[in-house]
Amino acid sequence: MFKLKTLRLFIVIAFIAIVGLPLYSIFVAKPLYTGFIVKETEKVVENIARQLSFHLVAGQPLRRDNLPADFIREINRTRELIGLWKIKLYTPNGEVIYSTDSKEIGGFTRKSFFPDIIRKGENHTLLGKKGSQNDEGKARDNDVVETYVPIINKGKVTGVFEMYYDITKSHSKLARLAARANLVSYLIATVLGIMIITLAIKAGRGLVREQEAQKRLKRVSAQLADLEEAAKRRIAIELHDRVGQKLTALNLNLNIIKTRFARDLSGEAETFFSDSFRMIEESAEEVRDIMSELRPNSLDDHGLAAALRWFSKKIAMRSGLEVEIREDQPGQRLAQPVETALFRIAQESLTNVVKHAMAHSVMIRIEEEGRRTRMTISDDGIGFTPEKEAHSTDHLGIIAMRERATAIGAELKITSSPGQGTTVTVEV
Repeated sequence: MFKLKTLRLFIVIAFIAIVGLPLYSIFVAKPLYTGFIVKETEKVVENIARQLSFHLVAGQPLRRDNLPADFIREINRTRELIGLWKIKLYTPNGEVIYSTDSKEIGGFTRKSFFPDIIRKGENHTLLGKKGSQNDEGKARDNDVVETYVPIINKGKVTGVFEMYYDITKSHSKLARLAARANLVSYLIATVLGIMIITLAIKAGRGLVREQEAQKRLKRVSAQLADLEEAAKRRIAIELHDRVGQKLTALNLNLNIIKTRFARDLSGEAETFFSDSFRMIEESAEEVRDIMSELRPNSLDDHGLAAALRWFSKKIAMRSGLEVEIREDQPGQRLAQPVETALFRIAQESLTNVVKHAMAHSVMIRIEEEGRRTRMTISDDGIGFTPEKEAHSTDHLGIIAMRERATAIGAELKITSSPGQGTTVTVEV
């Protein structure tokens, strides 16, 4: 029968998964995505402010009565083209000398941080959430990014743009994506919890033998691994089909616009186009990186060793860790579930090395002996005591590695001691 400690451990894992995954999505993932939207919006607004400032008369103080007509026309054109909700222009003392809402002209800002913008000459961005109070004390109808961009002339702040960008649609899409992620996470966690709690009850009543329970646990682990990989694959496809294709279309549209109006483009316009193309390429690269993290193409196309080399290069670029991979003369490829499990074990092991081991180098060996395959991961880090740390909440990755090994019928062994590095061996 199951040992009581083992059952308790699995119940704790199920509880952490059921509670932790949705909380992670709500309190970590969603704010990160929102922060990305706000940051990218700030970049767009900064470029718009830079373009608009070219229409102001250089060297003259900003006043309501000396704003050029082409500046007003450019604001209206830009607002309609980009979809800005509101644009204001302040003097350094905080007076509103222009606003797309004419009732605000002549008023003064009440923002406490405004003097810091004038003093430091740096952008300042706020996220105004739907339902929160605006400057007039009224509830906002939309999610809005408010960005303050100083106008700097000869090292001195001569004015400040304030632009409001409506991100309600982006937030709505984010909410739908987060809801789907929550649903997938909760379903996986619920399946894990139900399966393990069911096994615990039966084992407690003496109705399940240890061998039968281990077989069931193996099936559950395999199913969960399949669900996880399927979920990652679906998300990667969603990123490619939705975000990747839209970035490609946006790139094509900008190229068409640039080609059609090439003769009329000024040097400043060329700069803005170059910035836009660069931001599109950077975004596309970030999407490709996320897709690769979710499901490396090299794992499906070229096998375990190629995928490990790809991931090792990424680890080396991020942390400076030296990773060497040695492989026997490659023979027939392993089954896809086995390759996937071994890759995820190696991925988790390398991540743990970077986080905890303070190592300089890692050696990964892939060896074949008859019908058995052995993968060994050795580092020269500070090591630890496996018996003491195996069930620590700081080492849940070790538990995940054991579960992946169990799912494919493999044996996983961790050898380590303080000051002597760590070796992880998986044989299947």
